[in-house]
Amino acid sequence: SYSSYSYHSWEIPEEVSGTNDFWVEVDLSKQMLYAYNSNQIISSFLVSTGTKNHATVTGTYKIYAKLPTYTMVGPGYNLPDVPYSMFLDAISAP
Repeated sequence: SYSSYSYHSWEIPEEVSGTNDFWVEVDLSKQMLYAYNSNQIISSFLVSTGTKNHATVTGTYKIYAKLPTYTMVGPGYNLPDVPYSMFLDAISAP
């Protein structure tokens, strides 16, 4: 299921990834993630996205990796054990 997904996008079977029935939307202004199956919201979650100095990118992306926890390190920050960290890869919009 999407809540326990921890594989790379290239490991998703074509019969799943080719349908595009499951997708997520992140509302940066509300700090919410909405999970959809086709056009129906199946769940929603509070999320923590980037900051003013390290903004979250916008656009259409594939999630290429999701980890149970990940230490986020960069200029001026060190955040250990950030839960459910997802990493994105740009794709062309449909």
